[in-house]
Amino acid sequence: MTQIVTPELPEKAKLLKNFYNVVGVYGAIWIIFHLTSVFFFGFIVGSPLLVGIFLGIGNIWSMLIDVPLGTIQRHVASKTMLAIANALMVVAAIIFLYLVRTADELGFSFSGGIIEITRTFLSTGINFILLLLVGILYGTVKEMYDITTISYLLNHSDPSEYDTALSKNNIAMGIGSVTGVLLSIGILSLRTDSTQLILFVLIFLIICV
Repeated sequence: MTQIVTPELPEKAKLLKNFYNVVGVYGAIWIIFHLTSVFFFGFIVGSPLLVGIFLGIGNIWSMLIDVPLGTIQRHVASKTMLAIANALMVVAAIIFLYLVRTADELGFSFSGGIIEITRTFLSTGINFILLLLVGILYGTVKEMYDITTISYLLNHSDPSEYDTALSKNNIAMGIGSVTGVLLSIGILSLRTDSTQLILFVLIFLIICV
């Protein structure tokens, strides 16, 4: 019986180590972005419904573009895909920062029930369009990260190593997420307007990647 032996690539271990480091940073970025959205919409604006609307837009959009992005990813280098995703994430963070500043200028004057607060927020300026845009950007970036990272990992691992590689990927993501939670708690506990600071930290992390 013929046995196929895959040679160990000299750079393989280094590539995967760098990959897991990047995944850890992405884990921190994602959790920071999520906690910031929950803190802003849920506690500052006072409408948990806006959190659901934002995440709902992103998840529905990511499902719609799953197949097209999967096809595009086959013809575009992983670094290019991640660079585009990083750029879109920075744009989303900037839009989010604008929404925070807009709410700050209003003196957080939203009052009433959840439905009333949601209606007031969405009818203020171009908040509705910006929320839709940032939700679409979030969904696009999420799908690009997921498809690109998993594809890169599988392309640089032997089939017999898939289980170990995916486990290490999940561990790296988990460590990054926990780090992001701790960082978020530390910054958000400083003052009520610290969402602006944490968004700048988020942008800094993305640029560092």
